[in-house]
Order: sequence, then structure tokens, then C-alpha cells
Amino acid sequence: MLHRAREHLVRQPTMIVNAIRAHAAELGLVSRQGIVGVMQLVEVIECEEDASLPTVARVALLPLVRQMKSVQNEIASLEKSIHVWQKQNELSKRLGSITKQGDPYLRRLLVLGAHYVLRFRKIKYRSNDTMGSRALKRKPYMVAAVALSNKMARLVWALMVHGSTFGAQRT
Repeated sequence: MLHRAREHLVRQPTMIVNAIRAHAAELGLVSRQGIVGVMQLVEVIECEEDASLPTVARVALLPLVRQMKSVQNEIASLEKSIHVWQKQNELSKRLGSITKQGDPYLRRLLVLGAHYVLRFRKIKYRSNDTMGSRALKRKPYMVAAVALSNKMARLVWALMVHGSTFGAQRT
């Protein structure tokens, strides 16, 4: 339930950001995409001395900014609860398979985890010799992500069956 509540909340900041960006664009205030661009707009909205934004627009946009920040705080709170629950509950460590017969939400989490590994492989790992890097040399990005998520699912299954813990390097 915690994961699904978080998933619901994660969609809301995107909607709010799009609304802020659209309303600001109506007034000629355009920013770059991403959180940096939105934060630039938020600075303009919150700065009462800034004359580039009419007072009526500022009054309309300030509740959206407050709501965006509130939702982000709620997401952070839920993430902390998820981490606490996961550490306390042994059943939360069990995972199903990556096949379409399993839980679609669990499948999505594994694929998202694989996307994270592929995206930040150069930052986190000093060498390009990781499984994800090797798969990317031979396969398109999405295929490599699904292949990596399959490998993670098999790894977790093997750990559960044998009752062992994960070690980065096995000899």
C-alpha cells in the first residue's frame, strides 16, 4: 500500500509543474525543462519584488508552488516509511519473477531499477565493464534494461532460495 500511495503522489508534482510552466508561459515567462527550470520559475513567483509577474498571476501561482512543495514532502515521508517497513518486514524481501505472469508493479520496479543502473553506470562505476555496459554495446537501451531487470530478478530468486546474502564480488 505504501508503494502505491507513493506512486499516486509522484504523478502530482508533474501535473503541478506542467500547470506552473503553462501559466507562466502565458505571461511570457519561459524556463528550461526539468527541476532546475521549474525552480527558476518558483523563485520568480515567490519574489514579490519581481515586476515581471503581475500580482494577480502571483496570487494564482503561489498555491500551486505551495502544493508542489507539500506533495514533495509527503513523497519523502512515504519513502522513509517504505524504507523502515522494508527493513522490519521479512516478507517484503521476497520478489516474484520478471515474467508477465508475475506482479506488474514488481516488474515495473525491477525495470526502473535497471534503468537507474544503466543511466548512472558511468558515475557510480569507474569501469565500463559492468553487465549493463556490456549489454548496451550489443543491444538497444530498452532491451538492455529489460535484460538487466531479468538478471536482477534471477539473482534475487537465487538469493531467496539459497538463503544467502548478496556479495558484489564472488570468488
